Amino acid sequence: MINEGDIFEFPIPDGRKALAWVVYASKRIEHMVGFVVFGVTRTLLSRDVLSTRHLKMLGPFYTHEDNLGDYYDCKFFGNIDVSATQKVLMTTQIDGGAVMVGDEHIRAADAVDYQQVRQRLFAPMPVIAQEIERAFPFSPKINTTDADFHYRAGDVIEIPLSEARVARCWIALVSKQFPQLVSFYVLGVGDFSFSRPGEAESRVRMLGPLYTYYHNLVDFHCRTVHHAPLPEKQEEMLTMRITNGGVYLGHGWVRATRGADYDQLTSMLPLGLPVICKIIDKACSQPPDENVDWRVQIRSPLDAQAEKIWKRLDKERRAANKIGPAIPPRAPERKSPLYEVQVSDRLLEILRQMH
Repeated sequence: MINEGDIFEFPIPDGRKALAWVVYASKRIEHMVGFVVFGVTRTLLSRDVLSTRHLKMLGPFYTHEDNLGDYYDCKFFGNIDVSATQKVLMTTQIDGGAVMVGDEHIRAADAVDYQQVRQRLFAPMPVIAQEIERAFPFSPKINTTDADFHYRAGDVIEIPLSEARVARCWIALVSKQFPQLVSFYVLGVGDFSFSRPGEAESRVRMLGPLYTYYHNLVDFHCRTVHHAPLPEKQEEMLTMRITNGGVYLGHGWVRATRGADYDQLTSMLPLGLPVICKIIDKACSQPPDENVDWRVQIRSPLDAQAEKIWKRLDKERRAANKIGPAIPPRAPERKSPLYEVQVSDRLLEILRQMH
């Protein structure tokens, strides 16, 4: 059970770890928690932090407490009381048309409140992790001199799992637009295959698409064992996705998203390899026709439904190209909602314990 005031650490997809503080554990909405993020490893004990005794804080974020335990191996370091002043500062939000401080109803929200007070939004951990990566950017150095770690679309790689098992994965995309991003499908684990006996090769069942960063595969020693080139059409069908408010096929932007896209296409949310390994393990214990996790499915991505969606998107792309090149609109710059917090002696002790 997660308690208000708990300090915990959890992995984010780019391989770093974030330190968070639970500032709200709801008694009104069962299992809902809110937390702020102090920062990520490599920045928490910088010289500036030690000299100024201030940290930049991000949040609050709201999620179900089970999300912290199901796939994210959170490590708890202790508990720091949340004062009444801190609670007002960090949990004043608009929820259901009302201004709330934690569970306490203050008043009905008016037009001014909607301009000045953040709305309380619930999100899964991969969405929260994206916000953390955006606020605390990271540029890893990658050594790809070893041919086994020089990944290309069409490569079949092996991801090591627990109990000396390996997952066979097929890389569908090494992105040009989104630095270090790799998309792949899982074909099977050891002798376990998602495909049914007697199915045609074109109807192969796979788990995915899953997204991670290039350096995560290198760090996990995921070796290339085979190469099966993807024809252009097949590559686009395997990489139909939505991200940053746009629909993409392969490396190309098609158009802005519409309502139906969210039901038909996968959101491009990168995950860390430890989380992906847990999803694969869970998939191996599920019947082959069941959804495994949110927007991650065991399916035949080359089936008639996928081709129908691809043909529609390709037609829209060709129509747009007659007017002008399909260039995604420049997204407005987003300011990270960071604010400073003073580092107490207890928090400094926890930071040193982490390092």
